[in-house]
Amino acid sequence: MGLRLQWERCKLTVRLLSGRYPERSINGITLLDLRADRFMDNDQLETVLSEALEHITAARAGFGELVSSHLRQVVAVDAPYESVSPLARSYYTTFPARDRRSTFYLACKLVWAATFIRLLRNHAWWRRSARTKQARAAAREAQFRFVRQFPDAEVWEDYLSRHGE
Repeated sequence: MGLRLQWERCKLTVRLLSGRYPERSINGITLLDLRADRFMDNDQLETVLSEALEHITAARAGFGELVSSHLRQVVAVDAPYESVSPLARSYYTTFPARDRRSTFYLACKLVWAATFIRLLRNHAWWRRSARTKQARAAAREAQFRFVRQFPDAEVWEDYLSRHGE
């Protein structure tokens, strides 16, 4: 899997340098579409991300500031897995169907990614691998605090317990 991830990052770099891929700023977050079929549903991705960011903005307790301060870009990729890069402050995703159907779930993922990035960027790069497990646990707790800001918190906590990071 490490080799596949390196290959995807290499393709990402080449695509970024070529400048042919759609890039849009939505509420301070850059949506970059690096998929092979990027012209097919790019407007749908923009709508989904915009709605997810609206959920985050609607929450109290500083979640809007957390995401806008620590998450720089959301990157749509073809790779069959999701990842977060603290160095680039990026969240890489394929925008699976459940994220497109439930923008609130995508908002939960963005809160997780922003928290994870913030916690790992607090440490020197050579200490980040030792702190990854703690950062994952703290980011998960941030997700639960986020959903508690809304009326159906118990349902979402149960869903995140079963399907979340």
